Amino acid sequence: MKRGGAPGYDGGTIELVEECYFTDSEWFTQVLNTCFINGFFLENWKRAEVILIPKEGKDLKDYKSYRSICLLPVWGKMLVKLIANRLTYFLEENQILNNNEYGFRKYNSTINALQGVTEFIGESKALNKVTCMVSVDIENAFNSVRWSNIKQLLEKYKVSRYLGRILDNFLKDKSVLLTGGTRWLYKQGVPQWVLFGTNHVVTS
Repeated sequence: MKRGGAPGYDGGTIELVEECYFTDSEWFTQVLNTCFINGFFLENWKRAEVILIPKEGKDLKDYKSYRSICLLPVWGKMLVKLIANRLTYFLEENQILNNNEYGFRKYNSTINALQGVTEFIGESKALNKVTCMVSVDIENAFNSVRWSNIKQLLEKYKVSRYLGRILDNFLKDKSVLLTGGTRWLYKQGVPQWVLFGTNHVVTS
């Protein structure tokens, strides 16, 4: 995790958490391992603070003219990262992901995707074939993800019990703090600070 990042609602920073680790690394590791063993994600760690950023040149009276950023407590970010790594490893090792999926994967990027498209066009052109391409942009994609679908897919792919438990707990009692301190519980959508293995599950 990068230093100097914006803290969550609790004001905790990565530098502060690093001090905890260097002071007592055994205690630090035990805290995170206990969460995994018991399938428990602290409610306070998954409470995000929403910051609204106006889009340039847009009518500020329109709610669509703002981009929302969710700031998660550092401890929550770390646990999310650990879950992400283990879930992504499981999906990769069991060859669940489609070979044509490039987002959020090691050694795969938009460069690889563009290279594949370019090669396909070149091969078609050499054979005097007509090539067409359709581009689809899913509006509000992350906010539309249904948690029930994520859980069903985790069962379908037979994700390990301990991962399934902590993911199930992670998707319960999630909330965001809106401007003015109002707390809002939500039951759908994945904020963009959760760009991890669940993205692979949903898109596979």
